[in-house]
Amino acid sequence: MALALRRSLICSLLNDTDGPFGDCIRHNEYVAREFYDICIFDTCANQNDSVALEEAACETLAVFADYCEALGYREPWRDLATCRK
Repeated sequence: MALALRRSLICSLLNDTDGPFGDCIRHNEYVAREFYDICIFDTCANQNDSVALEEAACETLAVFADYCEALGYREPWRDLATCRK
């Protein structure tokens, strides 16, 4: 899979109100958009290294998941994003 497409698919979880973060995104769309922008920025910085790109995206998703969990939203997301612990 092309790296740009991979980046887009992983980061798009931060915009998908039907995805694993849906309830949290609807709680505060502004914060979700900030995390999405960070995800795109960080993955663009690593666009020539597929491992670093995926690590950057997964780290952003993990921080967002922690934010959501603090608000009471806990959803499994790692398998969907193919992110390891």
